Formats: sequence, structure tokens, C-alpha cells
Amino acid sequence: MKVTWVFIAILIVFSLIKIIPASLPSSVVEKILNKYKIHPQITPENCKVKYGDVQFIGGRKDEIIQYFNDANYLEKYYFAPEKNGEPLVISVTEGKRFTEYSLYVSSDYINVYKKQGKKEIAYSIRSAQLLEIAS
Repeated sequence: MKVTWVFIAILIVFSLIKIIPASLPSSVVEKILNKYKIHPQITPENCKVKYGDVQFIGGRKDEIIQYFNDANYLEKYYFAPEKNGEPLVISVTEGKRFTEYSLYVSSDYINVYKKQGKKEIAYSIRSAQLLEIAS
């Protein structure tokens, strides 16, 4: 008798766990997924773009952000490659969260180092337009 009630309780809990995410509004689900995305879409309003001592503003900054957003995600690095040269730095502030993307150019792709708080993730992207700007 006791085992039956335990089974029914577990069945109800797992059913709720399955139903609740399926019934959330799509805007809530999208916000949750974007929080953990490796290569998210960035809006130009809340970011700064620097290359060395030069800070890009206006149309040039918007263009670089658009190229970054349109870039193809290639792979995540579990052991980050060496940082060579001067990076193109994109700093994003969303509320209390600060994220910095450092873009290092390789031969035919770009290594991105995403730093958010103490956590750093390295991955690579491919964008012909960003390769032209950064080289």
C-alpha cells in the first residue's frame, strides 16, 4: 500500500516537471535559453567595441556587432588556444551582468574568449567580414 502512494507521488512530480516547461510562454523560454547560449546575439545599444586604443562608435560599431551576430559558430574549446596579437574587444553590459568578448584572428577563423565574471569560455567562429576588419 505504501509503495503505491510513493509511486503515485513520483508519477505526479515527474508529470509536472514535464508539463511546466512545455506550457511556459515562448518569451520566457527564449530568455532562459539566451542566458546560457555560448554565442548569443548582441544589441549595439548596450555594448562598446575597441581595437587596441581605438573605440568604434556609431555605424562602424553597429556594423561590427552585426558581423559578430552573423558569424558562424564552429566549435567550443575545452582547452583554450594561445592568445596571439591584439584583440578586438566587445564589452556588453546587460543589467548587472558584464560580458567581455575578446576576438583573436587566426588564419581563416576567429578565436573568441567570452569572459563573464570569473568564468571564461573559448570558442571559434568564422566571419569573412570580421577577418577583414581585425587583420
